[in-house]
Amino acid sequence: VSSALLTAFELTGRLPYPMLAEELLYTSRRRLWQIALQRYGDDFAVNADAVFVSCRIEALRRDADYRDLVAPPPAPADALLVDVLASHQPVVEWLARHCREHAGSAARAGVALLAWLALRALPH
Repeated sequence: VSSALLTAFELTGRLPYPMLAEELLYTSRRRLWQIALQRYGDDFAVNADAVFVSCRIEALRRDADYRDLVAPPPAPADALLVDVLASHQPVVEWLARHCREHAGSAARAGVALLAWLALRALPH
């Protein structure tokens, strides 16, 4: 749903869409993130989608035009959401190790990895 909301924002420019997407991400993080595993449980596709959406939201936050449109977001309760690259590195590594076991979702993991790597090139 978060990904669809981000796409809706890209198509329409309406600000409620990314705000809702971000709220859904926070809710998912609170409900699904397993600290001991450093990922969103054992569902490969869920982890791939979570990394992809997290990266899309972070890229949007780094966009100067977007920041000019919205007030700075409140600091999230979960500090791990602040640094998407660092907090999702264990997930990305897990996805890379297990992609051959999940051929049906491997493309989703590839797209998530591309989004995660693209963040490294963006200004902070």
